[in-house]
Amino acid sequence: MQQLEDDSCEHKDAAVRRILGSRLAEARKLCGMRQNRAAELLGLRCGGDLEEMETSADNRRIPLWLIVRAAKLYDVSFDYLYGASDDWEAGIRRPLHLWMVEELHQSRAEMMRQYIGLQVRIDTLQEIIPELLKTAADTGEALRAFRESTPEFDDMPAGSRLVYSIERMGSLATDADHSLARFISELRHTEPTATSSTTTTKEFHHEPE
Repeated sequence: MQQLEDDSCEHKDAAVRRILGSRLAEARKLCGMRQNRAAELLGLRCGGDLEEMETSADNRRIPLWLIVRAAKLYDVSFDYLYGASDDWEAGIRRPLHLWMVEELHQSRAEMMRQYIGLQVRIDTLQEIIPELLKTAADTGEALRAFRESTPEFDDMPAGSRLVYSIERMGSLATDADHSLARFISELRHTEPTATSSTTTTKEFHHEPE
C-alpha cells in the first residue's frame, strides 16, 4: 500500500515538473525573449541548459533559485509557473520587464557613445576645414599677385595647370564646408536626448567662414 502511495506521489511530482518546464518556455516566448538571452539573465551558462529545462520530461534539475529568478524576469506568478493558475493577464497592459529595461538602457548608452564619437570627428573637421579655406584663399591671392608682377607667367610651362589646381582646391574646400554645415543641420533633428544626469551630449555648432 505504501509503495502505491509513493508511486502516485512520484507521478504527480513528475507531472508538475513537466508543467514547470513548459510554463518556463511559454513565459519566455510571451516576453519575446530568445533562449540564449534568457539563459544569460537567469544566470545559466548557455541557452542549451535552459532548453533542457524547458523541454525535458524530467525537470528535477531545475533549481529553486532559478524558478524565483524566472518569475521575476518573466513577470509571472509562481502559481502560473507551477500550473496552479492559467492566468497570464491577457489583454492587460503589463509593466516593462527587467530585461526590456536593461536592453533599452544598453541601447541608449551605445547610441550616446556613437554620438559622442561623431562629435569628436565633427570638431576635428570644424578645425581643419576653416584652415583649408583660409589656406586656399591665401594661395589664390598669392598666385594672383605673382601673375600681376610676372607678365610671362601665362607662358610658363604648367602655369595654367597651377592656376587650375589652386582654384580647384578652393572650390573643394568650399564644398566641404557647405556639406559639413548641411550634415550638422540634419543631425540636429536626430540627436538623442540624454535621459540621465550623468549622460550628456554636446550640441553641434558650426560657423562657416
